[in-house]
Amino acid sequence: MKEKMTKQVLLKDLPGVLIGIVGLILGLVICPDNHYLAGLLLLVCAVCVYVHCVFVQTSRNWLDIRGVFSAIWIATIGLAVLRLTDYQVLWETETWICQIIAYIAFHVGANLGIHFGGTWFVKIKSKNSESEESLNNKDTFRLHRERLFPICVILTIFGIACFVINICIRGYIPFFAADGNNAYIRFYTKWYFFAVAATIVSGLDYYVIKTQSVKIWQKVFLWFSIIYSVIIFPILIVNRSALLSAGLSLITVVFYLNRKKFTVLLLSVIVLAAAFGVCTSGRGYSEAQLKEFFEPSKIEIGVAESTDNSKPVSEDTSNSQSSTEGLPESSSTDDSSANIEDNPDMSISEETDNKGTGFELSGTAAFIYTYLTVSHDNLNEAVLHDIDRTYGALQFTPFNVILRIPSIQQMIDEAHIYKVRDHLTTINLIGYAYYDFGVVGVVVFMLLWSFAFGVIQACYEKGKGIFSLMALGVAMTPIALCFFDPWMSEFIQWVYWGEVLILFIVSYVSVNKIKSKNKV
Repeated sequence: MKEKMTKQVLLKDLPGVLIGIVGLILGLVICPDNHYLAGLLLLVCAVCVYVHCVFVQTSRNWLDIRGVFSAIWIATIGLAVLRLTDYQVLWETETWICQIIAYIAFHVGANLGIHFGGTWFVKIKSKNSESEESLNNKDTFRLHRERLFPICVILTIFGIACFVINICIRGYIPFFAADGNNAYIRFYTKWYFFAVAATIVSGLDYYVIKTQSVKIWQKVFLWFSIIYSVIIFPILIVNRSALLSAGLSLITVVFYLNRKKFTVLLLSVIVLAAAFGVCTSGRGYSEAQLKEFFEPSKIEIGVAESTDNSKPVSEDTSNSQSSTEGLPESSSTDDSSANIEDNPDMSISEETDNKGTGFELSGTAAFIYTYLTVSHDNLNEAVLHDIDRTYGALQFTPFNVILRIPSIQQMIDEAHIYKVRDHLTTINLIGYAYYDFGVVGVVVFMLLWSFAFGVIQACYEKGKGIFSLMALGVAMTPIALCFFDPWMSEFIQWVYWGEVLILFIVSYVSVNKIKSKNKV
């Protein structure tokens, strides 16, 4: 019976998975000849897979982990394939294989996790109910709602106190510092870490507001805690990762507690995007600096095929410059204008041949584009080079923060991470898995992570508990930001889950009052 149910779960997901696989394979095949067509095809596939997951596989669950991951993974790959910046090159076949395998493995693992996680949850809950009845004490393990507001107060005050201590140590607030470009980097201390960790409270704040009868002053405090944790604090420290992690955690709680309404999700995402924009502005980069950092290329539309022969040359050039310490490159338009001035006749012939129109991304648009895509290009850099495997050291990084095993730390420190430019350090979700064990690492770790994410989602869907919902909110960071970081190798990601577990224990565990009964 279990095997039959597992097959049904996987078969229901199969059409959406096939759409994504076919789209990625077509992208691999078409990309060398027409990368614009390949990119647009992948963007369409991303929408189709997401729609299938939301309307066919789930009952309009816009935040189902399979739909969110699929849409963002395929869409960011599609954007990267468009190659709108000078540093981008045609990907290796192995890069595509890793991305396709990661996509398949996520769906297999997530479906199995959702299925088995739900089954395990029901069994564990039924056993707990039987043990409670045998003890004739239903208060043994239950949610003590009266504890939730004090927890919110303690965590909020603790986070603010750590932030204030950090300000006193450093003597400034990054957002208001004169040197906005680097001030946020120098702001790090151990107190900074604790202040960031405390932002997990926002989801619990909203749960108390939504489900409990609280006094007006308590509700005001809870809303302040939410706004501070998700918007004010991340903006002041100019930390986009902290803002997105806290925001996604809160959005998940808000979405599920408001009956999975799409309008609620859309409004929440818009607010988070606006806060992200304000946070980014705190780094003080000008349009000229953004263009220099992210190197938008001149995009020609409607150019004759004969003129496209120059494209491979520019790709080879940008590839050979990938190790130039991130120095700004001169744009192709500057070179062409210089040639035109020296050779007027050539300008006439080129204008005759190139009757298309062209455009170039603005500095801000280039930043957003690079933010979404460069991790995939950096994966290709790893594939291009003969890298030394780290054999699990990078995956073990968050645990070694506590264990401090010298041999593992040495491997981590000596690992060379290849990048298209030295200042573009983003690595996607499977990047460290590839550095550790290659394609095999991508398969194994993606299966493990997605299985765990599926179990968390299933636990919430079966039990509707606040702490399983908060854990799902934490999991939404590596799922929705799969293009941005190897999150499972980040210490703070595991700290968030650890906090949720501690809060769960503090909120649920009671002292059993059975001594008197035993005496009798």
